[in-house]
Amino acid sequence: MPRYSPIVFTDEQRVMQVLLNLQSNALKFTQKGGVRIEVCISEKGERKYLQIDIIDSGVGIPYQDQDKLFKLFGFVKTTQSLNINGIGLGLVISRKIVKEFNGEIDFTSVPHPEPMHGSRFTFSF
Repeated sequence: MPRYSPIVFTDEQRVMQVLLNLQSNALKFTQKGGVRIEVCISEKGERKYLQIDIIDSGVGIPYQDQDKLFKLFGFVKTTQSLNINGIGLGLVISRKIVKEFNGEIDFTSVPHPEPMHGSRFTFSF
């Protein structure tokens, strides 16, 4: 069966902004292991969505801090030493962009000391 690449018409600059924000965070908080990006087409009902996952094996996000992530200037205090240049806007901006595309952004995370579990940020539109 022949493979084909679907064509997606979108604002490439904004999609790259979200991707780079999430990739930058993943790299910042991953000292061992790595960061992986997966792209696929998913279906919900009759609609098709482009889905992008950024998966890292970093320190993860403590459960008690997970509700801070998409809030203005939301910092995770336990990882502040790894994020010395961040100001807490990247995820807020990313969420606004994804919502403008009628998409969704979410994450799952297993906090340290669970070895090599890190976080998975997913956005689709």
